[in-house]
Amino acid sequence: MKSLSKFIKSLVGIAAITSISLVSLTGCTFGFNYTYANADKYEAGDQTFTEDIDTINIDYRSGEVKLTSDSKSKIFVKETSNKTLDESHMVHTWVDGSTLYVKFCESTNNINFSNMHKELEVIIPEDLKLEDLKIEVSSADTDIQCEAKNIEIDASSGDITLTQSGNSDSISIDTSSGKIDATVENVETMKNEASSGNIKVTGDFIKNLTSNTSSGNAEYSLKTAPENSDISASSGTVNVNLPADSDLKASLDVSSGKINYDLPFTKDDNSYVCGKGTNKMSIDTSSGNININKLDD
Repeated sequence: MKSLSKFIKSLVGIAAITSISLVSLTGCTFGFNYTYANADKYEAGDQTFTEDIDTINIDYRSGEVKLTSDSKSKIFVKETSNKTLDESHMVHTWVDGSTLYVKFCESTNNINFSNMHKELEVIIPEDLKLEDLKIEVSSADTDIQCEAKNIEIDASSGDITLTQSGNSDSISIDTSSGKIDATVENVETMKNEASSGNIKVTGDFIKNLTSNTSSGNAEYSLKTAPENSDISASSGTVNVNLPADSDLKASLDVSSGKINYDLPFTKDDNSYVCGKGTNKMSIDTSSGNININKLDD
């Protein structure tokens, strides 16, 4: 049921922020609708922002999206392309209060991107902690490096790489077709979902972790066991790397596969207990092994 729900979501996901529909498709030549509110307030092309911005909302259809930081005090939005772009095909931006909106192109009922490949780079000050960062792409790889209170990344098709610093209340990463590679410091709640692709998470501390992959392997290297974690894989192996002295009570369930562990577990009915068993972990895989390993020093 999760896989079916995810599949349906991938079919409609590209219309979540903007209205996008295919008009014609022949080889690499296609036209599509791309409309959004307040279109007349957006400016085309590369921009530099000096406003006090605490929220960034990026809606980018295809290509590559990169968010990095540097020592400068301004925010830069830059775009490169394999072809010369007119204004209608350039990135469009608008600052509303403290929110920066970034759109793939102009708002239009029909636009053609025949054989065009665009790459977006957003550069923010290294000392800027965002309140909210939201990124939605239809078919694009994303590489995000930031500190934000809330982070949401949603891709219909594309790999997602996230490097989070500082403290975050919530992180949500979702891709229908692509892999997830996340490195985080301190997160209250983290949710990851990949329909077709591997998940890799490396973290100092994640208090609450929920992660699901329908078709792919999953690996979690965590310096501290989460207080609560729920990990599932429909088809793939789950590897969890934790300190040997973790306080953990784990419920491990495999339909077709094996359970292996290096931690000093004792069996308590259907649970595996390490230390005081303070933290709760549930791992479920339909077809694949569950491996709980000692985290390398």
